[in-house]
Amino acid sequence: MASKQIHLREWDDNPYPTNTFRIVTKMTNLGDDMSSKSILGFFINYFTDTYLVDESSNFSSGCHVSVGYRSDTNTPFQALTSFSTENTGSPKGNIYKEVLLAKQYEDIVNIQLEIKAVVTGSFAINDFGLLFRVYNKISSTKLDED
Repeated sequence: MASKQIHLREWDDNPYPTNTFRIVTKMTNLGDDMSSKSILGFFINYFTDTYLVDESSNFSSGCHVSVGYRSDTNTPFQALTSFSTENTGSPKGNIYKEVLLAKQYEDIVNIQLEIKAVVTGSFAINDFGLLFRVYNKISSTKLDED
């Protein structure tokens, strides 16, 4: 069986020039490994220094971000949501984007996110997160017959 290469880098706050990037989070139980969750939405706070369309040159700039998820590290990422600043008319600067999902993803106990982007100009993610609700709390009780 062929081994899979994993490339890790130490976090560096210095800018790194690229027009594509990929971030994968660790697998998380969202604070409770005994409950299922419904994923309702995704939010992101990001920075871009470019306007979206320069009418004088017909040059489109900005970013396209896609977010994937999986609940098991042995399965491929599935699409959760995506958005493009080209479609939203977003200005440059710090931008908060919240995406309510058209359908909720149910019965999630553990989740890992993958954020990929194609960018023009400067782009930085300040923070991101999930909108979710917890349900089906599992509890157990030991009964003694004494």
